[in-house]
Amino acid sequence: MEVSTTTPSPTPPTPVCNAWCAKNSNPWDVLCGWAGRCDACEQCTSPGPTTTTTTTTTTTTACVGVENDPQLVNVDFSLAKLTTNNLGGKGPDTQLAEQLYYQGVAVINAANDTVDLRVTVDGGNYSVKNTAYNGLDGVYGSINVLTHTEVNLKFQFINPKTAHPVVMKKFFISWVDLDNGKNNTETVLLGPGYSKLSVANDGEVVESTAGCPDTQHGHSYSETGCVTEALSSSTFGTKGDNPTNPMSLTTQQAARSFAVLYQEKSEFHVTLRVTGTGRGGRNFLFTGMSEVVYASYPECCPIHICGGEQYGGEH
Repeated sequence: MEVSTTTPSPTPPTPVCNAWCAKNSNPWDVLCGWAGRCDACEQCTSPGPTTTTTTTTTTTTACVGVENDPQLVNVDFSLAKLTTNNLGGKGPDTQLAEQLYYQGVAVINAANDTVDLRVTVDGGNYSVKNTAYNGLDGVYGSINVLTHTEVNLKFQFINPKTAHPVVMKKFFISWVDLDNGKNNTETVLLGPGYSKLSVANDGEVVESTAGCPDTQHGHSYSETGCVTEALSSSTFGTKGDNPTNPMSLTTQQAARSFAVLYQEKSEFHVTLRVTGTGRGGRNFLFTGMSEVVYASYPECCPIHICGGEQYGGEH
């Protein structure tokens, strides 16, 4: 006689409450909406009023708002053409103006008008290891700095029709692949005037404060007590781990990146510094919008940027 048997369905995994949730600065009504991360915590499962509808609405609005903000100008170096490579007069285009000049770096309106980007030394000196690394590196802008030196820079958006500066309502600048060489470390010091800084949770970028460079903007900021944010590399890296798409970063790539929001600006200022020993240099890579921007928008933030107890943990 044939006997039929029934295979029991596999038991679903037990939900886990990440210890990271209790350390997060967001309120529990937001954290409880993060399925698979915090929704199994006691604060979310205990009887009480729920805010599922409100959280879902907020999430949708926030994410769409970031991605489709009509005031946001997307700086995109994949669109750009490098027409001058002579930063600080170091060449190779020594017969041209002392600048990096990127043509068509962003589309600013529905009529497809574009802006250019001019980068110049902003007081002080510039020492470079290899000018061949200046300009473009795939979909990124790139600037090479000699070890044990720093350079103050001004980035200015230009109307190609008038050659005058263009004030943009809102734009992001992302710095990616901030990592160490064998004997040196990279640091980006932000000049005053930015609105928001986004860094991956538990990443590799080290944040600190520092006095503004004395010669930046042609001012002596040391007299005003100006303090700026310094973001430094902390882990060794190679060209092989560089990101190829700023909107699709691996966990490690996000951990080595940060993004800065500027509003109502035609220009911004940074200092690029390489500390250490040896005769080499480091390449600083930058672009516009990147995935790490969402570190400031937890409703939209991918788990490899905002989730897990450490950056390399949960995916």
